Amino acid sequence: MSNSALSGNIPGIVVPGTSSGLVSLNGLTGNTTGNAIASGYVGEVLSATVSSATSTGATGVYFDAVTLPLIAGTWEITGYYRLIKNTAVFSFIKQELALITATGNSVTGGVDNVNYQVMTDGGLATAFTSNAFSLPNVRVYCDGTNITVAGSTTSGTTLRLKALTYNYTSGQPQYTAAIKAVRIA
Repeated sequence: MSNSALSGNIPGIVVPGTSSGLVSLNGLTGNTTGNAIASGYVGEVLSATVSSATSTGATGVYFDAVTLPLIAGTWEITGYYRLIKNTAVFSFIKQELALITATGNSVTGGVDNVNYQVMTDGGLATAFTSNAFSLPNVRVYCDGTNITVAGSTTSGTTLRLKALTYNYTSGQPQYTAAIKAVRIA
């Protein structure tokens, strides 16, 4: 479809340039090229990944599984975490996951079933090799200086996927993790 066909046949469409592939409808700018959306536009994606198996924190201690610096905007965030048994021996499994800004051994600002979840499964303790779960669709606002998540505003622009693995008695579990942010405004 040519740019002239777009601007001539669809009310509200404005085509800023013939080669940019950007189109705008009622103030929302999109992309017709199939390429990544440019910075600052709705649909822009930011992500951070730990793709190689990495040792978790000590049992019962929160750690930063992965961090993502945000730029100003409103974001829909999903955090992904996969626990890998590796050499660990568990009596039962308790995992916690939070998308927050707090540093250190803390999930301050975590709101249950909003940006914080707990998964406990005693039956998996000996039978699993890996177990994955996620925190989907967490709305985050960043003004370029502060981040607001789950109604709490904190200074800084780094979002952390905090994880806790509890009740392994020996060995060392591992994990992989990712944060994906999609600009929605």
